Amino acid sequence: MLVAVGWSVLLNRAAARRLHDATLQGVTLAVSLISLMKKKINALTSTPWYQDFTRFVQLKGLSENSRDTYDRWVLHLSRHFPDQDLPTLPPHRVLDFLIHL
Repeated sequence: MLVAVGWSVLLNRAAARRLHDATLQGVTLAVSLISLMKKKINALTSTPWYQDFTRFVQLKGLSENSRDTYDRWVLHLSRHFPDQDLPTLPPHRVLDFLIHL
């Protein structure tokens, strides 16, 4: 009986170690993805057309929640078409994005 308990403890420790390693890998991947997304967001928000867009939305006098929603939709659109310049995106591609939702 003592041997069985010993094996059980060893197996539990090994499983805990694997879980810990997998968790660390997951956290590392998440941090890498967040870093990549921040770079893409910074690249997008630094473009002249995006700055013009945000000024236009602010001048409309919309609430802060509405402005944030507009910003999120533009970010979603840019993620859906990562290799395209959004101002030159044809209307049918925007419609494809909306249908995709």
